[in-house]
Amino acid sequence: MAAMSDYLRQQLVNHIFRNTAYNQPTTLALALCISAVVDSDTGNLTGKEVTGSGYARVNVGRGNSIWADGTLTYNLSPIVWPTATGNWTGPITYLAIIDDPTIGVGNLLWYGALTQQKTITTGDIFVLNASDLSVVPG
Repeated sequence: MAAMSDYLRQQLVNHIFRNTAYNQPTTLALALCISAVVDSDTGNLTGKEVTGSGYARVNVGRGNSIWADGTLTYNLSPIVWPTATGNWTGPITYLAIIDDPTIGVGNLLWYGALTQQKTITTGDIFVLNASDLSVVPG
């Protein structure tokens, strides 16, 4: 993921410099988007997030068995979306990490452009293989 959202950046600044606690999100969900996500976006990515039969945000867990620990954090196992039961809007160009699995709500944490666009049609499954999703601080 190439960029941190304004929301997360402000939470970290407040936590470090203003003695305002930032509580770790209880949920991390991945959203697929069809247009550019920007720093000021929220978890309401209406108009940017994929729509279509069978689409849902995918919950990902936390921990050293799920994410590589180091300067570069990346997924250790594949991340798999549900099978499309109809065509999804697309092509998919961006991925976002949100703190809520419900479409249209939550706070945007990180986002980035995919290296390759993908169109999903009925019966397709979108998969991020192990180490496909990298999160860089900052």
